[in-house]
Amino acid sequence: MKKIGIITFHRADNYGAVLQNYALQQAVMMRGMKAETIDYYSPAIEMPYQIWGSAKRRGSLLRILKRTANVIMNLHNTIVSQRKYKDFRENYLNISAEKYDADTISNAIYDVYIAGSDQIWNKEIIGKEDIPAYTLAFTGEHTAAYGASSGSEEYLIDEVDSISKIQLITVREKQLCDALGRRGIASKVVCDPVFLLDKDKWKKIIRDMPQMRHKYVFLYYIDEGREQAAVIAKMIAASTKARVHYPRKYDKAALLHGYGINKFSDGPLDFLNEIDQAEYIVSSSFHGAAFAILMEKEFVAVLHKKTGERVKNLLAYLGLEERIVSDKVDFQKRSPHWKPINYTVVRKKLDELRRESMECLREMCEL
Repeated sequence: MKKIGIITFHRADNYGAVLQNYALQQAVMMRGMKAETIDYYSPAIEMPYQIWGSAKRRGSLLRILKRTANVIMNLHNTIVSQRKYKDFRENYLNISAEKYDADTISNAIYDVYIAGSDQIWNKEIIGKEDIPAYTLAFTGEHTAAYGASSGSEEYLIDEVDSISKIQLITVREKQLCDALGRRGIASKVVCDPVFLLDKDKWKKIIRDMPQMRHKYVFLYYIDEGREQAAVIAKMIAASTKARVHYPRKYDKAALLHGYGINKFSDGPLDFLNEIDQAEYIVSSSFHGAAFAILMEKEFVAVLHKKTGERVKNLLAYLGLEERIVSDKVDFQKRSPHWKPINYTVVRKKLDELRRESMECLREMCEL
């Protein structure tokens, strides 16, 4: 049985990062292979998720003091959340027994190496020393990239020669495929790994999670679009006589709008469970929209300025472009004309996308 080594951002305390890692591992094992996530340590990836990571970022004294206050206010929530991420990795990810870093990654021995998914080629996220690891330059054969991303073309790493040496390249966004093509590098577009598993497979891992006792609108935003997403969620909640459930942390928007204060410290399974039981989803996150679709929920996508293209690509492919809004005025204008999402049609399109992507993964496993 071949042993497949996957390198991605598995150490990030981020819903999308660990859930896409889980999905890719499961998909490889569905091919009859042994899948293992290479336990690669990157200070650049882990620092933002450390308890005092945000407070250590550079800035004016006032900004540092504000960030420090935010860390203190969220301290309990962060500790509980970190424990849940740790539990998820231990229980759901097959992680290598040996830990590697930029100096030792060449010691990782597998039959096939797969880089991705996530923004592994985004120079604003990874460290310079991480490039050989995330482009698989540390090994010379049986290399592939599944659903790799750089966020946008402007953030693509400068070392594209390293990418060009990967034997089989698939990416997550058409824009990156085009950008690599202009550099003479052939690639294909595949779905994000989370779509490699269907609704039933995702529901299986949350079957023992608690049932919610009230109706709620699930709000999940990341940085950009937070104010508009928050206002839209409150509007939907008011019209449906539901609460707004915001799972992340205390911040300016949460305190200003006064919602979700009693429900924080979520881990990956909580995230899935909360989406599964929600009446409606409002998200500025790609994976927020992705899991809303996978769990077949009514949703609104408020685009993130830096990463909104992949949401556009996904919703355009599935015929759900009308669910993209720019702000509350746009939502008020168009939402009264929306019909309930026909998930029978969406499911057929997802099945075709999944089939094509699984075929690419099959080719990778046979390198």
